[in-house]
Amino acid sequence: MSNDFCLDLMAKLETAFKEAVDHYLDTCAELGEKPNKPYSGKLTLRIP
Repeated sequence: MSNDFCLDLMAKLETAFKEAVDHYLDTCAELGEKPNKPYSGKLTLRIP
């Protein structure tokens, strides 16, 4: 694969991702629902 192909593919992937997020947010707004919060990535444990 050429670098141009990979760069073009990544640009299209990023655009598609942004469009999907925008669609999700628009749908939430239309339904009057709050969007889900992303996970923080933190794991909290309580050890007795």
